[in-house]
Parts: sequence; structure tokens; C-alpha cells
Amino acid sequence: AFLLQVENERKKRPILIVVPKSLIFNWSNEIDKFCPYLTYGAYYGNNRDISIFSQKDIVITTYHTLRNDIETIKNINFFYTVLDEIQSIKNHTSKIAKSAFLLKSQYRLGMSGTPLENSMADLYSISRFLNPTLFGTFKKFKEEWFAPIYSDDSKIVTSILRHKLKPLFLRRVKDDVLTDLPPKTEQVIFVDMDERQKSLYEKTRKNYHDKIRLKIRDEGVERSQLTIIKAFMELRQIATVPEVKTSGSIISPKVEVVLEQLLETVSGGNKVLIFSNFLGSIKTLSNQLINEGIEHRIITGATNKRESIIEEFIENRDIKVLIMTLKTGGVGLNLTAASYVYILDPWWNLSAETQAIDRTHRIGQLDPVFCYRFISRGSIEEKILQLHGRKRVLFENLFNRAAPEKSLISEDDIEYLLG
Repeated sequence: AFLLQVENERKKRPILIVVPKSLIFNWSNEIDKFCPYLTYGAYYGNNRDISIFSQKDIVITTYHTLRNDIETIKNINFFYTVLDEIQSIKNHTSKIAKSAFLLKSQYRLGMSGTPLENSMADLYSISRFLNPTLFGTFKKFKEEWFAPIYSDDSKIVTSILRHKLKPLFLRRVKDDVLTDLPPKTEQVIFVDMDERQKSLYEKTRKNYHDKIRLKIRDEGVERSQLTIIKAFMELRQIATVPEVKTSGSIISPKVEVVLEQLLETVSGGNKVLIFSNFLGSIKTLSNQLINEGIEHRIITGATNKRESIIEEFIENRDIKVLIMTLKTGGVGLNLTAASYVYILDPWWNLSAETQAIDRTHRIGQLDPVFCYRFISRGSIEEKILQLHGRKRVLFENLFNRAAPEKSLISEDDIEYLLG
């Protein structure tokens, strides 16, 4: 906001800010707070009017609106374009990314807590928006950077890439700028699957293990991706919310443990954020909270008026729990009213989980923050924890000042997760 305030004094064209829908409210508040004399408006929804771009200093829009209206928006010359949560364009072949590439702007800025979510391919898409000539074509990027680092474990190429990215990426580490935050404690709570759940899990694991080994042998890893993802998702669901896969005949031991922990936490007057990747586990837990008489709210991708739900959670003492999908609640929100965070099931990307936890551990938090990860023992969830460190290492390799040794995700990892 301060940057745009300064730049506004010399600009002759509109400033565009592209955000996930849930962050329009946040950006509006920040502009009101830090530069109230700048005019702004939101361009999204059914009644959007293109004339807003000639009437306001700043226009806030969403990624989906940008995609839908790109044929009109691409003809506007912007002074500054800001993509918040820029990892939204990580897939360079997606319509959202292609729309972002078509924007005309004198200056470009991206903001993200997770610029590397899946693989180095994310960096190509982000860099193509910020500096289109940096890497050339994706084919060239794969040959010059992706293959040597992932396949050949080339530390020389990793070092060269790090220096190439350094002028483009300004990394702000929270510990450097927020020295007065209260402590954050993270703990893993292991939950044993019951016999019926374990039997279902092992049967499903073995079936997928055999099927994927044959598919990789015949078609290779890349052409087996959809089957691999389907296997991982189904095993994770069985580990967290077997009710979904058994029409409710197998009850989740994890939800029972979470509920027991939750009752103790809220009885002390604390507010709790709960993150899950599955709508089934959110619904199951919500039903349990209703039975226990615990006031709570839910935010998923289908939730409208999220800002009013967030305000209600923050201001109403009786609402003790806010349950969210990790993708919906993991970015851009300030929820320091809560000091406890529960992760029902681990996400592949540790940075995304850390962002979710840091909805509470940020400026304005006065109390110590406690985070609990609930892991089904002997399941793919336990193995995901082991792989978390590998992406952390790759991220540090590319963005840190002193890069540690690199670790790779390979076909062996697939065997480890399913074997």
C-alpha cells in the first residue's frame, strides 16, 4: 500500500491488483488504513463495470475475473500490476496464468509465501510474468535448469540458478522482522487406526501399489500422474475420514482424538483454527461440534461473504472454532484471535501448512501459539511428514543466502509412499 501511495504521485495510468476472492476485503482495509486518499474499487461479480479502470487510482480484481475478462483487460495499459498470492499462476499452461502473461504493465510485482509449491516449474510461470525474457520457453527451461537439478543433482546449476533469481526475488524472513512475536509450539499427535480402518487402508494401498508399479513400468512416471494422485488422495481420506469411503460404517479415530483435545482447549476460553483438505472431514467434525454444543463456523471454497464470517469469529466470544480448507484459509488472513491451530491432515507442501499456521502467528498476536498436527500412524500421512523436509531443502537451495545440500523427489519417493 505504501509503495502504491508513492508511485501514485507519478503514474498516469491505473494500478491493478489481482488477488484470490477472499482477499478483496483485506486489500480494501489496508488501502483505507495506509493511503485513504487513493481512490479504489473492486472489479468482480455480476455487476462489474469496465469504466472503473478509468475512474479509480487502484482497481482490485480476482484471478477468475481476470481469466474470464482477459480479452477486455489485456487492452488496458497499467502503470503497476500486483499479483498477490502469485503462486495462483504456478501452472504456466493454465488459463489464469496465460491471462496474467497478457497483461500490459510498466511495473510488475508478485507476492507469495509459497513461490515453490509443487516443483521448479512453478518458478518458470512466476518468472515469466515478472520478467518474460528470463528463461525463454518452458522447453528451454526444462533442458537448462529443471533436468540438471532434478535428474542430475547438479549443485553447480543450482548455484547458478540461485544467483540468476536473486535480483528478482526479495525474501523477507519473519524472524528477521518480527522479533517480538510470542513463541510458537508445534507438536505431532499420532493416532492409531482401528482394525477395520487399517484393513481397508492396507487393501487399498496394496491395490494401488501394484497398479501404479505396472503403469510406471509401461508408461513412465509422468503419464501415471493422475493415477498416483488418485491413490494418494484416497489413502489420505481413509487415514483421516474413513466415513466417506465406507458410508459411515467406519468411524474415524482421528476425529475422536481431535474432539477430545478440542473440548479441553475451548473449555479454557481459547479459540481454535482447524484446517483440513477434505470436505468430508470438515462435515464430520462439524456434526460432532454441533452434538457437543460448541459454536463454530466453516469456510470452504463455496463459502460466500467470508469476511463477515471472519469478523464474527474474531469478535464473538461464543464462537470458539473456525474450520477451513487449507487452500481457502491458508492465505492472506489475519486471525490472531485464535492461539491454537489444528491440522487434521498433512498437506504435501510444508510451506502451505506453515502459511496456514501463521494466520495466527503474526503481528497482533499476544499469546503463545500452539499447533497440533494429527497423523494416522502407519499411513501415508506419516510418510508425508518425512518428505516435507525435501521441499524445504529445495526452497532453501534456491532462495537462501547459504544453500544447504539438495534432496530430490523421485520415483523412489512414490515407492516409499505406497510401498
